[in-house]
Amino acid sequence: MTAGTHGFRGNGIHAVWMPFSVSRRPRNRRIRQSASHDSPPVTAVSAGILFCLLLCAAAPLAAQSTPINEAFVTTGPGEWLEVGDTPDIAIPVFTLECWIRVESSGLIVTRDDEAGTPSDWQLWYEDRRLAFITARTPPDSYFYTPRGSITPGQWHHIALQVHGTDGWAELYIDGVTVIRPEFSSRQFNARTGLAWGGYFGNASGSYLAGAIDEGRYWNHIRAIDDIRGTMNRRLRIDERDGLVGYWSFCGNFADSSGHGHDLRAYGVLRPEDVTGLPLALSCDAPAVDPPAISWRAPAFPPNPCLRDSLALAEVTVFNDAETPRSIERLILLGDHAGDFSILTDPTPLLLMPGDSAAIRLGFRPGDHGTRRATLLLVLADTTIRIEVVASYDGPLVELEGLPLRFHSIDGAAVTEVVRVLNRSTQRTATITDVQIAPSAHLSLETPLPLAIPPASARELVIRYQPAVFGSLQATIAIVIDGCAYTSDITAQGCPPLQSGELLAGDAQGSPGDTVLIPLLLRSAGGFFGLDGGIIHGSLRIDCHALYPLFGDGGRWDARVRTVPLAVQVSGMQDSLAQSGLNTDTAALLPFLVLLGTDSLCALEWRVDSVSSLCPVTLAGSGSAFTVYGFCEEGDRRLFDGSARLALTVPFPNPANGSVVLRYATIETGEIRLLLFDALGRRVATLFQGNRPAGSHSATVETDALSSGRYFIILSTPHQQRTTQFVVVK
Repeated sequence: MTAGTHGFRGNGIHAVWMPFSVSRRPRNRRIRQSASHDSPPVTAVSAGILFCLLLCAAAPLAAQSTPINEAFVTTGPGEWLEVGDTPDIAIPVFTLECWIRVESSGLIVTRDDEAGTPSDWQLWYEDRRLAFITARTPPDSYFYTPRGSITPGQWHHIALQVHGTDGWAELYIDGVTVIRPEFSSRQFNARTGLAWGGYFGNASGSYLAGAIDEGRYWNHIRAIDDIRGTMNRRLRIDERDGLVGYWSFCGNFADSSGHGHDLRAYGVLRPEDVTGLPLALSCDAPAVDPPAISWRAPAFPPNPCLRDSLALAEVTVFNDAETPRSIERLILLGDHAGDFSILTDPTPLLLMPGDSAAIRLGFRPGDHGTRRATLLLVLADTTIRIEVVASYDGPLVELEGLPLRFHSIDGAAVTEVVRVLNRSTQRTATITDVQIAPSAHLSLETPLPLAIPPASARELVIRYQPAVFGSLQATIAIVIDGCAYTSDITAQGCPPLQSGELLAGDAQGSPGDTVLIPLLLRSAGGFFGLDGGIIHGSLRIDCHALYPLFGDGGRWDARVRTVPLAVQVSGMQDSLAQSGLNTDTAALLPFLVLLGTDSLCALEWRVDSVSSLCPVTLAGSGSAFTVYGFCEEGDRRLFDGSARLALTVPFPNPANGSVVLRYATIETGEIRLLLFDALGRRVATLFQGNRPAGSHSATVETDALSSGRYFIILSTPHQQRTTQFVVVK
C-alpha cells in the first residue's frame, strides 16, 4: 500500500480511501481591518471601540460548534455569475461537478451563445428533475432525469460527464448514475462563456432560486470513483490535475484552479452563509484525518447449487477512532451491483468509539464467474469503498411447470411439460437425469442427456398412464450439471362420468332447537374423486318454521324460502363398489326451528353443477322436516327459550331520560314497536321493519315527553304484546 493511503483488507473484499486536508480560513471575513503607515493615530476611545468590535465579533464565533459553509445564493431574476470564453472553457470533452439546493425552476450552469441564440449545452432544473440540453447546431436535444430525482430545498451533488466528440453524456446525482444520454457528435465551440445560475450576458434568462457550491470544471472525463471519493470534501492541491475551474465560493467568486476563471457577479455582492452541506466542504473546515473505520467481511460461502436462494455474507464495521463517526447511508454500485442486495441497512448510524455495526449482504448470481460490486459507506466527511466479490459456477436455470398435476379420465394417458430456461449467457446447461419415485404409471418421454444452450429453453415431457382409478403422490428430481431440482407430483385417475342423487333424510325438531340435517350423496357405484368438490344448487323450503343458519338465510317469497347452495364435500372416501347402493354423507347443514303454523315442512334439493376432480352429475330430490311442540292456538311467535314472552319492562321505570326496552324473536319477519300515551294517542314509532331472529333492544328518549304513563306495543303478523312505563319530571 502506497504512502498516504489507508485501507483494510479481508477475505477478498477491501476498502481504500485517501487522506485529505482542508486549509483553515478565517471565518470573520466580513470585518476587515486595513493599516497603512500614514494612518492617523488610534486614540484611547477609538482603541476601546475597536477592541469592543473585535471582541463582539469574535464572541459568537467562539460559541459556534459547527462551521457554516458559504455558497452562491440566488433568489430570483437578474442574479447570476459568469466568466468569458477561453480555450480552456470551450472544450468538447469535460466533467462538471457542483452541489445544488434548488427552490424554483431555472438554469444551474450553461455555455450560452453571446448573441442570445440557444446555448451549446445547459443543465436545467424544473419540476423535481434535471435536464441536460445540447443545443445550437444540430437542433436542441433534451434529456431528463426521472421526476422526483431532485428534492427542492435539499442539497444534492451533481456530476456531469460529457463527450461531445463521441456524442454521449452521463449524469450522476449523489454519486449514482441517473441518465446516460446519446446525441450527435458536436464540438461545443460556440463563442460564448460559462454562466452559473443563468445565461451568459442575459439577465432575462437568469431566474433560478437556490444555492450552488463547490463548482468544478475539468477538461477530461473524470472517473466516477474519483468523483465519489472527493464529492464530500475540498480538493487537495495534488488532486487538481485537469481542473480548469474551481469555485469554492469562500468569501468571493474567485477561481482557485490556477487558470484565472474568476466569476463576475450580477445582482449579488458575495457568497452567503448556508448550512446542510458535508462538514469537510466548509470554508472553515479543519484538516480531517481519514476516519478510523475498519471492517471485517467473510467471503460469500461457495454453493454450486445456489439456484434461487441467497448466499449471505456479513460486513462488520468498527469505529477505531476516539470520536463518534456517523455513517449516513449505504450504496451498492458497479456493473454487477444487481446481483447483490443490502438485507440489513442500519443507516443513518452513529458509531460511538469502540462500537461496531453489522451490514448483511445477499448474493444471487446474474451469470457465471466472478461478480463484483462496490459497497459505499457514505460518512459525513468522506466515503469508504468496500469491494464485494462473489462467484458462482453452478447451473443458472429456471424451471416452469412445477409442481406437476395430472388429471386422467377413464384411463387415458396424459402428459405435462416442465420448461427449463438457461439464464446463463456463457455456458450450456445439461440435464443428465430425471428421477421419479415412485415411478409406477409415470415416465419421462424426453431423451437424455438434454443440452440447453445459453439464453435458451428446452422442455421435458412427463407421461401419466393410470392402470386403475385412484390418486398418486410422487416426487420428481431433475439433475442439471450435478444439481438436483426437486418438486412434487400429484396424479388423479378418474372413472368416466359418474351420476348419482343428492338427497337429505327426513328430520324433526322443536321450536328453539338447532338441528343438523345430513346432506347425502347416493350412487350405484359409489363416488370417486368427489371429496373436496363443491356442489352448486339451491334449497326450497315451503314453511316459516325452518330457518337456515348458513349463507345469507335465503329469500322469502310468498310461502317458499329459496336458499342458494355452495356445499363443499368433505369426509368422503373414494369408493367403487362392485354392486349395491353406496351412500355417503357429504355435509351437515344447520337449521333453526321456529314457531309457526305448519308442523310439516317440505324440502326440495336442486343441483345445478358439481366442481370436482372427477366428472360427476347429481340429480336433486325432496325430503321433509317435522316440527314438534309448535303452538296452534294463538299462533304465538315470540320466544325467549324459557317459555316466557320476550318483551321486558322498560328500564329505568319510573324514568327521566333514556329508557331501554329489550325484546326477542325466534324468526326473521316484520315487526312494529309503537309508543302510546295514556289517552291512546300514538306518540312515536320506535321501529317498523324486518328483524332477524334473536334478541334486540330499543331506546326511548323522554326529553320531549311530559310526565305520565306510556304504553309500548310490540306487534308481529300473528301476535301482540304490551308493556308500560312512567315518566316523572
